[in-house]
Amino acid sequence: MFSGYEWEYSPLARVGNWIWTKAIDPVLRSVADDGYSAFRTVRGLIQITILVAVLLLPVSLLYSPGHILTASGLLFDIAGVLRLFLLEHFHN
Repeated sequence: MFSGYEWEYSPLARVGNWIWTKAIDPVLRSVADDGYSAFRTVRGLIQITILVAVLLLPVSLLYSPGHILTASGLLFDIAGVLRLFLLEHFHN
């Protein structure tokens, strides 16, 4: 049925490609144009994420502990994933 159909030329793939070239790629290039500045930017993001996660811990004593602790934990997870991304990127 789809033996000759090429998915990379589908309307959905063209829309995705357009979104990438017009919206996502320019933002990424404005953040970091080369490898070194990307490394510094991601390190800064990790530090800010951990700082916000740590600052949320005392807030959880005052307001909605379950939600704030969950948000803090998710931020720690995000920082960990970013750190693993950096380690994997520079380890290879």
